[in-house]
Amino acid sequence: MKGFRRGAIASTGLAGGMGTPGLHSYWRINITANNGDGSNVTSGKVYMYNDFDRINKAIGGTPVGSGAGVSGNVLANSFNYADANIDSIWIEAGTSGYIGYHFASPVEINGIFVRARHTALTQMLKDFSIDYSDDGSSWTQAWSETGKLFPDIHQGLFSWNPAYVPSYTGSKIAAVRYWRTSCYVHTADTFTCAEQELALTPAGSDETGSGTASASNQTFGAASNAYDNNNTTFWAPASSNFQWLKYDFGSGVTKAIAEMRWKSRSVGSPGQNPKVAEFQFSADDSLWHPAWIINDGVTWTDGMQKTFLDPKYV
Repeated sequence: MKGFRRGAIASTGLAGGMGTPGLHSYWRINITANNGDGSNVTSGKVYMYNDFDRINKAIGGTPVGSGAGVSGNVLANSFNYADANIDSIWIEAGTSGYIGYHFASPVEINGIFVRARHTALTQMLKDFSIDYSDDGSSWTQAWSETGKLFPDIHQGLFSWNPAYVPSYTGSKIAAVRYWRTSCYVHTADTFTCAEQELALTPAGSDETGSGTASASNQTFGAASNAYDNNNTTFWAPASSNFQWLKYDFGSGVTKAIAEMRWKSRSVGSPGQNPKVAEFQFSADDSLWHPAWIINDGVTWTDGMQKTFLDPKYV
């Protein structure tokens, strides 16, 4: 994970925003209300960010929480990023509680991402604050959210410190080799993609072309069809369940993607497109990180191209 340039996974630069809370050893998500369940509060994977690069800082330290977790659903599950099991979660009895991290050295946190529990959105956080501490006992609020709802059981949500203003313009998202669209909910009976374009800037030129495409399944249309500049060919999996479409820019090539453009099939099935999805990046094709989420609705037509811009591009 070493050796990347600006915005890469190994970035350790400090934030420069006005009014941000500074460096602290402990950070937590203090959940004051879940989404309606009367028995438990739950969290899937938890990511903590210093900057809009979405580089997870919750590595190398120790999880902390209001409780260790029940029925084997322990705190460590939410910070075990090598475990791709979406049902590996933290569960605490009650409708409130906190989950956080004791960092190996003090950090400033300006954003979080929390994945949903696969089967129980009602147990997920709704009202919460992001707090910091230097001793793990006395806590100070950095920012808070009220009525924050998950768009889908397969997905997650971001929360950013509204006081944080980055000291740069453009995109700070990680420059890495691998990018993919993980499609969770479709608008018809499956997923298809006529063309996918990846750009470094809003409305920028398409960066695909010399890399390699792959997909979770491509029974009814090869992944490479989505990058051949031919609107009559398309990627299409056999299953309507969770599917992903991936692009590998190749050895030694890294890109900081700021915009993804997805084109619908030109004939017949305009609804076979992502309604709920997540755009993700990886440095090693193993550990995947959320770049942004897509919650688009069903307003697709034949041959339509939709643009999904990094919402933290500044």
